[in-house]
Amino acid sequence: MTENIEIKYKKGVKHENLAKRPKKQGLLVKMFLPTIAKMLMKTKDFTLTKVGMEDLDKNNTPYFMLFTHAQFIDMPIFLMAGWPRKSNNVAAIDSFRGMYGLLQTIGKSIPARKFGSNTALFRNAIHVITKNKSVFGIAAEAQYSSEGVTAILPESLGKMIKLLKQPVVTLNMHGNYANCPTWCDQKPRNEIPLRSVMTYALTPEDIEKMSVDEINAKIRTLLEYNDWKFWQDSNALVKYENRAVGLEQILYKCPECDTEF
Repeated sequence: MTENIEIKYKKGVKHENLAKRPKKQGLLVKMFLPTIAKMLMKTKDFTLTKVGMEDLDKNNTPYFMLFTHAQFIDMPIFLMAGWPRKSNNVAAIDSFRGMYGLLQTIGKSIPARKFGSNTALFRNAIHVITKNKSVFGIAAEAQYSSEGVTAILPESLGKMIKLLKQPVVTLNMHGNYANCPTWCDQKPRNEIPLRSVMTYALTPEDIEKMSVDEINAKIRTLLEYNDWKFWQDSNALVKYENRAVGLEQILYKCPECDTEF
């Protein structure tokens, strides 16, 4: 017979206000974060390619950025890509804890709950782009998957874009997952190159003419990635002896039928 055990907390749990309007990044933060980002990327073989971004960069136009997210190293790239604009990115509510929570607070991240409707998030997106004149960034398919390939994009993404009527930019990051997979011992494989592509995906005029399905189809194409194929095509040779440690967490066979999962 099991016995219920009372759990006492020493302090109350802080509840994030999802409807609170995000503040604009301060000038020092705007300068500080990209500098730290560049330092983190210094040991990486990294390049960022921009496609059709000339007008947005020339006029310093704020926009809605959709990016892939498979590792922590994605965030420095996100900051570098949007610079010199200020930015507010969406982060899962559970990440607003501990040291990472401090970084979220400094960076003016926006808390959000996964897998549920969030009208406050939509209103915050409008506020960030039109009032803060900043980049509103959201990891459209971030699930920290074990596979290193594109996760399923929600159908509601196209609806949100249609309602926002703001410029949409995609940031697809290749090699980040293979550089440090979620199942590994957190030792980066720096031999693997990191190649990010930033694309001006949809103008307000495009959004006006296109249907929700057409918008979703284009975004899915621009955010598609497969880090294993990218690694293979790059011909990068990883020399780290323990590079396969943890791989058994995603590669196994059923003990009954020997089917690979």
